[in-house]
Amino acid sequence: MIELTRKNIRAVRTMIRKSLGVTARRAPWITLLATDNQLQIQAVGKTVAFEIRFPGHYQPECFAIPYEALTACEGRQDDPVSFTKRDDTMIVEWSDSGIPQSASFPVSEPVEMPGHPETLTNIEPRFLAAMANAVATTEKHENRFALDCIRLRGSDGQIAATDGSQALVETGYSFPWEDELLVFASAAFTSSTFSGADEVLIGRTEDWVSIQVDSRTLHLKIDKERRFPNIDLQIPTQNFAATTLALADDDVEFLLTSTMRLPGASELNSPVTVDLNGVVAIRAAPADMANPTELVLSNSRRVGKEVRFNTNREFLNRAAEL
Repeated sequence: MIELTRKNIRAVRTMIRKSLGVTARRAPWITLLATDNQLQIQAVGKTVAFEIRFPGHYQPECFAIPYEALTACEGRQDDPVSFTKRDDTMIVEWSDSGIPQSASFPVSEPVEMPGHPETLTNIEPRFLAAMANAVATTEKHENRFALDCIRLRGSDGQIAATDGSQALVETGYSFPWEDELLVFASAAFTSSTFSGADEVLIGRTEDWVSIQVDSRTLHLKIDKERRFPNIDLQIPTQNFAATTLALADDDVEFLLTSTMRLPGASELNSPVTVDLNGVVAIRAAPADMANPTELVLSNSRRVGKEVRFNTNREFLNRAAEL
């Protein structure tokens, strides 16, 4: 028999859902691997795998249960849940507001997990926040270019992501490889479970990149078939940028609270004009009006040549937030 709390099961199910992108039509089998001194809960998807370890004393056994088994018994309380295997059936028992509950589910063979790297090395903890930002910059659907992937380049420690309309590049990370890897994005990085960690470990095998935070390990499959857009040619370095907008902190808050109230927010691409000439100004007007509404960012400044451009205000706000 294996025993966990309803609260722990809820946290595990949430992490699996976020990590693997679980839907009603695409739910994984969950492997429970108990050894003398710990319990491992594992889930594997097409491009992402997740596992978490709970220390304790368990009777060694290993089997897989449907994802729905976790959904049935999860909760916000620390009430215990027991998993008892009887032949090809799993009996799950728990208590809900003092009322005993029981459900049975089929049992299957364990799902094969990605192999672990021979070594894991420390990487800067800010890597987790950078990956969360990169995930938010990817395309959500697979296409010819690997826009649903994040590029991890060892030669200069660069993280890069793009959805074809916006791009994010951050450097300065110590990857334990020199080549360029494309890994599939996972919403796990947007979870509180993967934020605020003091120590982050990373490593790779031939087919997977593994990221370990405390008792949790996330495995991201390496995409070896598709190409990543050459965004290095499109994004100038700071020294070669013709124009730079330097936003003051006070103006950032004003920008974020005001741009979505400008006219035309519901129009296609939610357009605004950014005018970096005599002043830093954001203008917008609905299609049936000639005179725009203007926001002046009086504390911000332009560095370089004068320029005026049109963009999606959501992209402008996201750049300001970053």
